[in-house]
Amino acid sequence: MTYNCPHCAAPMNLTGVTQRQRECEYCHQVSVLPDHVWQAVKPKPQTVPHHVVHQQAMDLQRQQFKHGRSMARGAWVISLLMTAGILGFVYFMQRKVQQDVNRNIRTATGSTRSSGSSGGSRGGSSGDRKPVTIATVKLTFKSDPTGAAIYIDGKKLEDVETPATVDQRKTSDVILVKLVKEGYVPVVKKITPDADQTIELTLSK
Repeated sequence: MTYNCPHCAAPMNLTGVTQRQRECEYCHQVSVLPDHVWQAVKPKPQTVPHHVVHQQAMDLQRQQFKHGRSMARGAWVISLLMTAGILGFVYFMQRKVQQDVNRNIRTATGSTRSSGSSGGSRGGSSGDRKPVTIATVKLTFKSDPTGAAIYIDGKKLEDVETPATVDQRKTSDVILVKLVKEGYVPVVKKITPDADQTIELTLSK
């Protein structure tokens, strides 16, 4: 179909037109095709055959079915793994409880036998046992000013203020002592309570 350019009246070839605006090949002016011309030359929508639409719908349903089966299979596998994990945990806890019970039985039995044999060898008297003693050292705390609270390894000694002497378990491990008094900066020192000793510290404001 041909159409004359409204600017130069030259014929315009409208074959294969896809847009309503068309440029003239002679005057290069752009014009808008009238309604009756555009309706006659505009691309017609392609009609998909019925059997093609049916086939596409079948393919979509088949893909959805496969996807659903895959998801169901994955959910089944996850459920199976969770069940196996729960059963394994229950079995482990039962074994642990049984082992603890057996250990307690063996411990109780061994203690009874040991007490029986010890009593027999000592004539059944328990008064011969020597009490367990813990070696201690004396720590004397002095501060300037006095009246400071004493902390050992972060634990406050109740109702004790400098100057004071306290008993501490003897050890070669390092412990942390701290003196605290209101209005003063706390002072900290590391000591080894392996012998009697005096700790003298000065607190500053």
